[in-house]
Amino acid sequence: MKPVRTFLVLGMGLILIWGSAVVAETPDSAQANANMVRATYAKFVFATQLWALREAYTSGGNLGRLRVSLSTIKAGPLSEISSEIFADLAAKPSGRTLSTTPATWTYKSSEGQQYRAEGATAVWRDSVYLSEDWNMPIGQLIANGTLDPGYTDYASFTVNLSYLGEQREYPALFLFGKDATGREIILPIDHIIGISALMTLIQAPSTPDPLLADWFRNRPATRAFLQTLQVPDTCTVESRTQMCCDEASGKCGVAATTLRQHGFTVSQSMSFPDIGKAGPDCEANCDVFNTSGAPDKLTNTNTNQHYGTGAHKGSATLYPYCTYSGTTTPCVGLCHISVVTPKSSDSGSVNTAPYCHATNSNMNGTDSESPSTGCNASFGYGVVNCALCTCGVTVSVGLPGPGGGSVGVSVSGGAAVYSWGWGLAYGPCADKD
Repeated sequence: MKPVRTFLVLGMGLILIWGSAVVAETPDSAQANANMVRATYAKFVFATQLWALREAYTSGGNLGRLRVSLSTIKAGPLSEISSEIFADLAAKPSGRTLSTTPATWTYKSSEGQQYRAEGATAVWRDSVYLSEDWNMPIGQLIANGTLDPGYTDYASFTVNLSYLGEQREYPALFLFGKDATGREIILPIDHIIGISALMTLIQAPSTPDPLLADWFRNRPATRAFLQTLQVPDTCTVESRTQMCCDEASGKCGVAATTLRQHGFTVSQSMSFPDIGKAGPDCEANCDVFNTSGAPDKLTNTNTNQHYGTGAHKGSATLYPYCTYSGTTTPCVGLCHISVVTPKSSDSGSVNTAPYCHATNSNMNGTDSESPSTGCNASFGYGVVNCALCTCGVTVSVGLPGPGGGSVGVSVSGGAAVYSWGWGLAYGPCADKD
């Protein structure tokens, strides 16, 4: 048997510490799957910190500090745990959980360049007690078709999550295999952060490209973020997440070469010299032109397939801004819409037992420096019927037209119950003399 490392998130960086867990000696796939678990949570922290950085720069949000540590990682063939009780391997989505919303961020510079990245927000919420019986062997769930019979391998572990003064420790489980067509399938059964959110982030880009824009690249917080994200080129890329883990330091991030290929100036000493024109931290006068529009508070409640007081809900508030920067006139305007505390949830009893309702949400936003082009943002969520809440729900939301309003939402991953989306458009933010 050989030891497996766990990792600890400190601020925006990932540090591995030794744990007491073991992995079966034989299959290389067991070690690879354990590494994939680490890389997934590294990417989750990266996504939330990137979005927090965006909000802090454009609308004064709080960076916060999200920490995740994993312990007792075990990985191997699923047959090893076929007799173990599912409830002991995966915590129910009850009590305090995170409403995690993946977010697409597109940034249009004044020079006509366009950058894109995937971030995420995380908000604590109260989830109701789930009465569905999970006290059954995981092998039984495979045999009766509740879980895809194509799953052949597993990784089980304990998550310790700390965020904004709250902490929760719980068991979680990843399943690996292939579907009937031979396509690789992965199911991250973490109901506290969210199966669907993790599945979305696994496939998301792994570089923070909008930070290349002059608005962001010279700021101290950007440099600090890149320093914690960068790992040496000797790291090993985890193919499914595209995160790179360095065995020597125990850190998962993005290789220095990859950052350079995307346009970031980095070095092995992690020095980030000033590039291009001075960033907004340097100007003294342009902020007098800053303006904000009326916020649009989004709240939606629907009772499809519920009875009594049960319902699924979505909420967020969209705040539009024109923020100005520059050391000489004209002052350059940035059109930005901040999406605050987006949440989706499902509560109460459903009339489609033994199913529960699995939800996921998504945000989409475009910032623009162009004096002739405005910005927009949207929020949407979807609900599907799901056995044991183990469905990976994929939600994508469109962007609104000039007038804002209802936007299209696409939902997959189970029998659709309900979907809803709304968006806001603002600007453009003309340059000021």
